[in-house]
Amino acid sequence: MRVSDRFLLNEYVRNMNRTKTQMSNLQEKITTGKSINKPSDSPLGASRIMRLSSQMGDVSTYKANIGEAGSSINGAISSMTGIQTEIQKVMSDLTSVNNPTLGNNITSYAKKIDTSLNQILDLANSDFNGQYLFGGTDLSTKPYALNGSGNSVDINSQAVGGERKIRISKNIDQKINMTGKELFQSVLTQSGTLDSGASVGDSTST
Repeated sequence: MRVSDRFLLNEYVRNMNRTKTQMSNLQEKITTGKSINKPSDSPLGASRIMRLSSQMGDVSTYKANIGEAGSSINGAISSMTGIQTEIQKVMSDLTSVNNPTLGNNITSYAKKIDTSLNQILDLANSDFNGQYLFGGTDLSTKPYALNGSGNSVDINSQAVGGERKIRISKNIDQKINMTGKELFQSVLTQSGTLDSGASVGDSTST
């Protein structure tokens, strides 16, 4: 069988074009540092890359959620530490008030206790990124506020409940806040009131 010159020429051109295409693909891979640059390079590989890219995006979101939650929790811990410090001051002042040699200095102790209680109220209303740390699910309203007469605290109903959660994995939501009920549970469950008209040490309960 005789092979024509035209056939040989066509084969040479076809092989040359195929080689040039392969060289171009190799140069693109070298330049981009990627073995797959378009779906036609490897449909299966491209599918896997898309799936992994989506998973990496989710992981980045979870990581950002955890980072922000960590900062919020650190803020809550700092506020609780401040509350603990003020409570210890109040306990110390109340112990000192029982001293029979106190005389007329009781007013100064009352002022110090009042200052500590106001500081506790401020700490209970601490916020992070515009969200009240102990405000439950109501992020726009202060959890605690003095009433009009200034002698008791009004509690936002959402502050004593309402869990805030973040997504930390595909199937896990994690609670990140301490509710007002958890923060002041022993106080909120008290129903007694002090009678300012009674003698020192006496109290009445409702």
